Amino acid sequence: GMFRKTLKSQIINMTSSDTNLRTVLLSIINGDRVATEIINGITTKRDELIEDDLSYFCFMFNQLHWKKHDVNKFIEIFSKRSFEYLKLLCVEYEKINKVPLIEACNESLCDDNINVNTSTEGEVAPIDNKLTDNDAAATSMDG
Repeated sequence: GMFRKTLKSQIINMTSSDTNLRTVLLSIINGDRVATEIINGITTKRDELIEDDLSYFCFMFNQLHWKKHDVNKFIEIFSKRSFEYLKLLCVEYEKINKVPLIEACNESLCDDNINVNTSTEGEVAPIDNKLTDNDAAATSMDG
C-alpha cells in the first residue's frame, strides 16, 4: 500500500515532462499481471502469444511514428504479461535479433519520433545497464 503510493507520486513528479514514460511506469507498478505460462497444461496459447509479441516488436522497432494503439500494446506487454513470460520473450527476441530486447526498446524509446523524452536532467535513466553500472560504481567507492 504505502510503498506503492510513494512510488506512484515519485514517478508522477519525475516524469512531469514525459507523459509517455509516466504512462508506461505507472502501468507497470499497477501489478495487473496475468498468468500467461500454461493454460490447462498446454503451451500452445503461450507460444502463439510469443510469436505475436515478437512480430509486433520487430515491426514496431522499424517504425518512425508509433500510433496510439501501438504504444498501448507496448505498455500492455510490459505491464500485463507475467515475469516468467517476459523472461521467455526476451530470450526468444535475442535469439532471433541477436540484440537484447531491452536494448532494442531503449533505442526505439530514446528516439524523438515517438516523443519519449529521456532528458529529465538525469533523473530517470532509460531502463538499461546504467542502473547496474551506477550501483557497481557506488559499491566500489565504499571499498
